Amino acid sequence: YAHTPRELVTRNYQQALALKPNEPKAKIHMNLGNALLNAGHRQEGLTHLEAAVRLQPDLADAHYSLGGALLGVGGSCHF
Repeated sequence: YAHTPRELVTRNYQQALALKPNEPKAKIHMNLGNALLNAGHRQEGLTHLEAAVRLQPDLADAHYSLGGALLGVGGSCHF
């Protein structure tokens, strides 16, 4: 199992997504995406940030994180 703090954070956010199926998930996706990016998992992190923006288009922090991540990888989003 996870040993580093980043791995623990990532695992906890993934558990939160699974345990609260009927709760709004945009912020969880945003936080998980940021944690994954920080851990070097770029594509998976971008996927979660895109989900956050799609689920809650008025979540400014998600747009900010996604924009910064896309600038860092030179990619484009698909949502």
